[in-house]
Amino acid sequence: MVDITLPFAGTVSAWRQTARRLLAARIPPEHLHWKIGAALDIPRLPAEKFKVRVPERFVHLSDVVGWHDAADRFALLYRTAWGLRLKPTLLTETNDPDVATLITMEQDVLTSLRRFNQRLRLHELPSTTSRRMFAGWCDIQQDPLEIALPRLRRQLSEFDWVIYTPARAVRSTAQQEFIFRPPERPDLPRNTAHPDWVRWLQAQEYPAYDLIGPALPPDFQDDCDLVES
Repeated sequence: MVDITLPFAGTVSAWRQTARRLLAARIPPEHLHWKIGAALDIPRLPAEKFKVRVPERFVHLSDVVGWHDAADRFALLYRTAWGLRLKPTLLTETNDPDVATLITMEQDVLTSLRRFNQRLRLHELPSTTSRRMFAGWCDIQQDPLEIALPRLRRQLSEFDWVIYTPARAVRSTAQQEFIFRPPERPDLPRNTAHPDWVRWLQAQEYPAYDLIGPALPPDFQDDCDLVES
């Protein structure tokens, strides 16, 4: 059994790059155990023997499903990528149980992303710098916060900010982004516009951060080539 530890920050990108190497080395799904830790940790792998490609649809699917809360999401994605080697049209077979599960997971995450975009309320907090500071908490079931980052960067580029969800938190200071595990949700009203939320947000201390986009070994390539052409 090969234990693969993916980083908490930038998890999906690390999975994609790790999966490419594993597929290229022909490591079968049943030999892998996936988990999340502080940093990327994989054992030495056999040499890459094969060029690996997957359909563009699978790349988009994995970029979303990777933020689901199901513990087996990465095992399921890798098993599907493995199956695509022999059946490139696998993703069109919606009666396949793995494919059906992945599509349901994708919809779960996208639903949480829509709710995040609709429900997030930011409060202005006192700032010790010339940049205004905003913070907020958003209750959502899945973990789409890193998917939402491009929009947040555009809309909040002039400010410092920190956003909490039940699964993760992101802080941006002078446009440098950090990610960390959130505190437990406080026993406060569901309506995050309530003044008690402002007091809670002001009281938070920020732990040691992990930079978004963790450093990866130099032989890892961030590309879309994940089943043999």
